[in-house]
Amino acid sequence: MARQMLDMTSPTNFVATNPVLEKRISDTGGQCLVDGLRHLMHLAKQHGGSWWLAWKDWLDENSGTPVAPPGPSAAFPPIAAAPGRDVMEH
Repeated sequence: MARQMLDMTSPTNFVATNPVLEKRISDTGGQCLVDGLRHLMHLAKQHGGSWWLAWKDWLDENSGTPVAPPGPSAAFPPIAAAPGRDVMEH
């Protein structure tokens, strides 16, 4: 997870900190961004209606067997009864 967070914030992911991308945008007059977006839209699957059903199906296919969450323990006692103080205050 830490590696994913680090990769997500890599300077190469942002135009202002990626000189190679800045040059390509300049060289193509921005057409590379348009082409990239078209490519992304081409790859994206279309789903009629709500996407939640497709998401649930994907989760079912790619998830393991559900397990119950651990209960409170001496190491991690509950802070307050559910739904919690912070929910009730907001």
